[in-house]
Amino acid sequence: MIRAVDVYDVLGLPAGLRTHMTMTMAVVRLIGAQAAEDMRSVVRDVELTMALHDVGNPVKFDFDAATAVAMLGEPSETLPRWRLYSEYMQARYGEDDHVATGAILNELKVRPDLIELVSKKSSHHFAAILTREVPAEMLALYADMRVAPTGIVSIEERYREASERYANSGRVGLGGTVKLEQLSDLETAVCTVFNSCPGAVTPSRAGFILEDCLNSRLDEAFLSA
Repeated sequence: MIRAVDVYDVLGLPAGLRTHMTMTMAVVRLIGAQAAEDMRSVVRDVELTMALHDVGNPVKFDFDAATAVAMLGEPSETLPRWRLYSEYMQARYGEDDHVATGAILNELKVRPDLIELVSKKSSHHFAAILTREVPAEMLALYADMRVAPTGIVSIEERYREASERYANSGRVGLGGTVKLEQLSDLETAVCTVFNSCPGAVTPSRAGFILEDCLNSRLDEAFLSA
């Protein structure tokens, strides 16, 4: 049996990153709770994907940011240790978090279709995701857009948070690459496809299932030996 927490332990991920990924899993569960029968396998695959979607993020940790301690979710006195960890990950996988994530998932022998979904989930592919209207891609991106460093937030709050945090970086909400109206369109599409609504995802509901997500079995995410 392989659980999400087991993967995180093997990779030595910080608490903040573990929480982020398990929170996105919780979003998927809550949005997919009332999904039609033919969408249940999609929901499950997206949950597996979100459990692993940011494993390469340590290569982009910003230790000079005022939010560094909060983002890591670790005591401030451990920052030197995490800086060394980040440098090690950069030396091994490079400084692009998307490339690093793909490489790590391949090393872990994650299913190719899930690795592809992780790569397509990026906000850089936002316009294409809306155009293709592939349920799994939309749900994966939406789940990520409902979780900020502070926890579960609305689409509007996430847009503002990302805009401030990634100012001039070309990431979500910044530099005009993604507009709030597009995020709203994504939310409407996801809720329609999965018979849900934005209100299905709240901090209290996500918090209630967070521990279960952390200990969730991920065996299906990996190729058979």
